[in-house]
Amino acid sequence: MGAWAVMAWQPVLWPKPWPNMRLRHLETIIDRSTTAFGRRRGQAVWTADCAAGMTGLAWEWIEVRSGVIALADPMNILSNLCVVDECCAPVPDSRRAMVLNRLIHSVDWQPQVRRQLRDRCRMLALA
Repeated sequence: MGAWAVMAWQPVLWPKPWPNMRLRHLETIIDRSTTAFGRRRGQAVWTADCAAGMTGLAWEWIEVRSGVIALADPMNILSNLCVVDECCAPVPDSRRAMVLNRLIHSVDWQPQVRRQLRDRCRMLALA
């Protein structure tokens, strides 16, 4: 599917107080290329169903060192969530990034990435 696809999904209004959502893993993408320092990277896509529709969050990750996975750019979270304040006005981009980061950090997403990396290594070893 690809991380950018969530931007094409129907926008979903998410008004304050921004309750937690039950996110579930949809896809982990591992880039074929590595960083200049040989670090692996990719994208993660997670979804949630809410009353207003299906939501998606996608972000780039990087392997900081073996087995340590982190957000590549915490300010660049892709989502169809329209984060709005109590008056239904869109929040500033910096506030939106903070709210989406809080949501991402509410799920334990790094083990899923590590599992995908291990599986890929196993497949390459068998090839």
